[in-house]
Amino acid sequence: MISKLVLRAADRAKEFEIFADAANRNSISGVFIQREHSEDNSGYAVCFCSRKLTDAEVTQKTQKCNGKFLAVTLTLPTIEVELLDILYTLEKFRYYMVAITVRWLT
Repeated sequence: MISKLVLRAADRAKEFEIFADAANRNSISGVFIQREHSEDNSGYAVCFCSRKLTDAEVTQKTQKCNGKFLAVTLTLPTIEVELLDILYTLEKFRYYMVAITVRWLT
């Protein structure tokens, strides 16, 4: 069992932060959070979003090396995947971001 709620309703009086993460080369994700106490940096999630990258965004090619076949994954450059993640997160959380201050962390 968990002791705290996983998600909470947004409090528009507090500042929002968005964490965008594209560390996994197969998916992108974002978390919309609010800080509960600024002194200890604790916070809670308001909502999550994630999706798997499409075949157009991730292409796979088989390559032969020393007589063995290796699967080599060719993806977008890291900066483009991070920007794709930011755009996706902006699209999903746009209703929360009307006339408020939001900090971005990637």
